[in-house]
Amino acid sequence: SRDLLQKLDEEPHRFTELLSSMDVARGTLSSRLSEAKDMGLIHRTIRQDNGHPVWSLTAQGKEESKQLKVNAG
Repeated sequence: SRDLLQKLDEEPHRFTELLSSMDVARGTLSSRLSEAKDMGLIHRTIRQDNGHPVWSLTAQGKEESKQLKVNAG
């Protein structure tokens, strides 16, 4: 979804960070993350500095986010 891509375009986020910053239920966020991952827009990685898993945009996700910004005007 647009809000998820915009949030991850800022920087990688942990699931709990996304949950607290977006107005969605846990299950809804989980579904959106799964859908975006299946579409190749995001991926889950481990942060090197603290070992926490984070979600971030793939190259395709960055391009999609850029297009959303252009279309939003």
